[in-house]
Amino acid sequence: MHPTDPHKVQTTATERTNIYFPDLGDFDTAGAVQINYIKTLPHDLALVTAGTLGYYRGLGAMSRAVGAGDLLAAVEYVHADGPWTGPDNYNKGNLVLSYSQGNIDNGFSFTGMYMNDAFHATNQIPLRAVREGLICLYCPFDPTDGGSSERYSFSGKYAATTDAGQLFANAYLIGYQLQLFNNFDGFVTFPPPIGDQFMQQDRRKIYGGNISYMIPSNLFGFDAKNTFGFQTRTDDIHIDLAETTGRVVRFTVRDDHVIESSAGVYIENRVQWADKFRTMTGLREDLYYGSDESTLQANSGTITQAITSPKGNLIFGPWQNTEYYLSVGQGFHSNDLRGTLTNVDALATEMNFQQGNPTIVTQGKTPLLTKATGYEVGVRAEPLPDLKLEGAVFVLNLNSEATFSGDEAVTTPGRPSQRKGIELTASYKPYPWLRLDGDFAATHARFANGDDGAARPPGQLHSWRRQHDRHGKCDGRGIRPMVWRAPFSLLWPAPADRGQQRQLKTDNPRRSADRI
Repeated sequence: MHPTDPHKVQTTATERTNIYFPDLGDFDTAGAVQINYIKTLPHDLALVTAGTLGYYRGLGAMSRAVGAGDLLAAVEYVHADGPWTGPDNYNKGNLVLSYSQGNIDNGFSFTGMYMNDAFHATNQIPLRAVREGLICLYCPFDPTDGGSSERYSFSGKYAATTDAGQLFANAYLIGYQLQLFNNFDGFVTFPPPIGDQFMQQDRRKIYGGNISYMIPSNLFGFDAKNTFGFQTRTDDIHIDLAETTGRVVRFTVRDDHVIESSAGVYIENRVQWADKFRTMTGLREDLYYGSDESTLQANSGTITQAITSPKGNLIFGPWQNTEYYLSVGQGFHSNDLRGTLTNVDALATEMNFQQGNPTIVTQGKTPLLTKATGYEVGVRAEPLPDLKLEGAVFVLNLNSEATFSGDEAVTTPGRPSQRKGIELTASYKPYPWLRLDGDFAATHARFANGDDGAARPPGQLHSWRRQHDRHGKCDGRGIRPMVWRAPFSLLWPAPADRGQQRQLKTDNPRRSADRI
């Protein structure tokens, strides 16, 4: 969520960063955030902010009682230029409108959102070009880099709770488009004045919904809750990659019409076996279907794949406001559908053709669904009022570490990996207006099979961060920040061994030294 989104003034978020819940499907290895919009504001809100480097922001929000429910509206505009000689001229508008009745257990809501932005971009530049006086520190390498995006969504939620059970349902429609022009390499592939700028364009519609029903029951004389759920989502995507100069298309690398649909069913069982012992187990089954109509017939096709994900949790306690848990489960994440159907490297083949070389460059396929298996042992405690402590040790095994190159539209299959780590979290609220949060996580990631000279999964970084934002956690089991008032960040690529350099390409022709 962007820090300037008006949604932040009217949402509460719950984070779950593991694969042990059956109601979580795709990318449960990275985590999940449940966002619930509040229905009313205590008072109308108007805010105007101005800052250096051409930063301006205006925000307005209000809520009113309408009929038996509440209407909430918020609007925002942001402009920023940055320190660059070619200003970013970043302009973004947000709009949120929702109507709701009842409460979270018995009620319904409808929400509409809209966002539009556009910007120029000053991307990375070579340090040696600055030192040699070829370009200034704040100058753009390609002044035509930039982009724009637009997103709208409509969603509805319904909840009904009785003595017989609890029903939750939601449905959504999302429209999205993104266009980016980037030139990261300068003139590595194509000489001046052509250059290496490329365009990425994504236009998609997303349709989906979820429904679940919880039934309280009795299992061998013990209190139990059984939840049955169904989830579905379809992405209808038109995605393009083209080589450009000054935002003018020279030739199209790939133009794909992708449809990806999924359906998942799950069951969750919770049993309170004793005063100090309870379990939560579950089973999930997902079915995926995908099709791709690509500019190259060799890269077109269809695929269907199913995956099963069992889950299990044992919870002991509480003793003196402390409980312990043991979790094991399987989950998955999906990969770019194009990579599962592609047979030909479109960019390399097109460049061969342009040079009069008829050679077709083949490309390896990646799995559509990558299974993950996780193990976790942890403790949760509230030793003092308003003080919450959590700690966990985990292992996460992934069947494949695929990598994706967006500027070449190439997905590369990878080897299995294993991550081992520890997470510590503390939250203390000494006053109603003050809360102190601290998070620490460390992860040791390695490929799980034979070493080809790259022991770490691609892109694995050493990182220590301290920042004043408890929601700034990295995706998955990466490094999560320690939280302090004064932010700073130290980041460096991880060499295979101390004193060695890091490979810049998988075939190892170039390597780099550590850098901050």
